[in-house]
Amino acid sequence: MKMKSKILSIIASAAMLVSVASCDNYEPKIVGGGEGKLDTSSLSVEVSNAEKIVNEGSATKKGLSRAVTDLSDYLVIVTDAQGNEVKRWTYATMPELPTFPAGTYNINVLSREEPTSAEWDAPFFKGSTSFTIVADEVTDNVKVVCKLANIRVTVNFTDELVAASAGDIKVTVRSEGEQNLTFTPSETRSGYFAAVDGLETLSVAFQGTVQNTEEKFTKVLTEVAGGQHRIITYGLKSNPNEPPAATGGIALGEEGINVSTDVEEEDLTANVPYEEDVLPDNDRPGQEGDDPNQGGGDDPQPGDDAITFSTSMPHGLDHVYDVNDFVANGYTADLTMSVPNGAKSVVVKIDSDNLDVTDVGLVNEFDLATVSGDLATSISGLGFPIGDQVVNQTTLKFDITQFVGLLANFQGKSNFIITVTDNKGNVATTTLQFNVK
Repeated sequence: MKMKSKILSIIASAAMLVSVASCDNYEPKIVGGGEGKLDTSSLSVEVSNAEKIVNEGSATKKGLSRAVTDLSDYLVIVTDAQGNEVKRWTYATMPELPTFPAGTYNINVLSREEPTSAEWDAPFFKGSTSFTIVADEVTDNVKVVCKLANIRVTVNFTDELVAASAGDIKVTVRSEGEQNLTFTPSETRSGYFAAVDGLETLSVAFQGTVQNTEEKFTKVLTEVAGGQHRIITYGLKSNPNEPPAATGGIALGEEGINVSTDVEEEDLTANVPYEEDVLPDNDRPGQEGDDPNQGGGDDPQPGDDAITFSTSMPHGLDHVYDVNDFVANGYTADLTMSVPNGAKSVVVKIDSDNLDVTDVGLVNEFDLATVSGDLATSISGLGFPIGDQVVNQTTLKFDITQFVGLLANFQGKSNFIITVTDNKGNVATTTLQFNVK
């Protein structure tokens, strides 16, 4: 019973990805044993903040905007439970009904091959979710949300600073792994740094002549992670005898310098409103002419009524947290869901390399809005909202800090997936990701 309670606690703190309903009622019959099929025609891919990221950061907006919203060249990679690649296509060339042996798989969608170096105006999006193949059945309605996975850096110089300089100022941003880009006042593009394993800091080196004085100093951005946008602004310091204030992730500067430094951080893994005409997302070949009133086409576009997620976890919701480091640093594993139209359902699922809840007679997914019986009693006792505490609520909160430590008993990855559906049919998903090495 102790183990059952422990595993139930983990499940209740998890997150789940709910499928988006297919507009196609066709269900082909499968003959044979031990194999099933994936209906890729019902695969839904959403790219969060694509228009905002590209259009705000690019000097060639039109061309890049189309490249991001067109899914044709996105890579679709299927891996088995051990992480081995079993299928690979582009989004445009996916077969409609590929066959797989029965089992659990991950489907990974990437905007291109994963970058390993810094590049100009080169956002990289990726997302993944799990699906299960059942013998002699068709699996459909799989949804993947792709988010920015590299680190965006923008460097600005105020007009006053440029006017006071000798025309030689520049800033070089470097990361671990010798990635580097050099920014000047004439450079309007954003730089994108690969979020490689072990990357935790970026160094930012300023150099140039300001007010007839050579300035040369280096600052450090800490706790960097994929999906972040670090905006660094250099200005002319009004009193060169006072050190600049430290803001964002940049440390204090040296006394006597003429340049002030300001840093902002923007989380681009969460949906951020962007007021511009958005290209239609029905770019899958053969779907360009879909009429949303005749079935098919795009998912509902919620606009200002979007379901959003936030957390105080240091690297956001697109980061895989090492359980031992997470506990040692005293981080809080919290999730806040904003549902302007009111919640209809909150479905929770766990996808783990080694945790099998069926071994102790428990289900591995449930809807907090409709859960009942002993499971509802246990979940409520753990402090999770159920029933009327979920239905029609506009703000929902989880705090699963006390349960994260229990994951140390299960080596490998544990993905907690939560999907919220609101009263207008809009669906949003996020994942809390943990790993025990």
